[in-house]
Amino acid sequence: MAAELFVRNPTTKNFIHLDGDKFSDNVKINYVYGQGTMDWYRLKIDKDIITETNTIGTKHVRADDADCEKVWSSPIDEFGSLVNVGVLHGVSNVTTTRWCYCLILGNILNMKRLQWDRALELFQGYY
Repeated sequence: MAAELFVRNPTTKNFIHLDGDKFSDNVKINYVYGQGTMDWYRLKIDKDIITETNTIGTKHVRADDADCEKVWSSPIDEFGSLVNVGVLHGVSNVTTTRWCYCLILGNILNMKRLQWDRALELFQGYY
């Protein structure tokens, strides 16, 4: 459906965030060139997310590091990784310039985003 490119260097501040303005199970395939680990988080009890608008007018959600608990980490590389971007996540251990090419997946017939459980079925044997 679409593609994105993100560039991060070792001095870039990592924000724990989700892609979009609400929690979901949206999927992307990420191809990463450079060092870094992708981390996923759970919001601690009684903590709140922060909704912001970026410089191009798109709303997104982030959370403070102290308000989150890391639940999973994985290196993402140039061979492609299926990632759930509708939950809190971020990048750590960035030691070089890191280029991330993201493929946003969806159904071309109804323009709905591919969801995590369905992606696991479709890509079974490839991840």
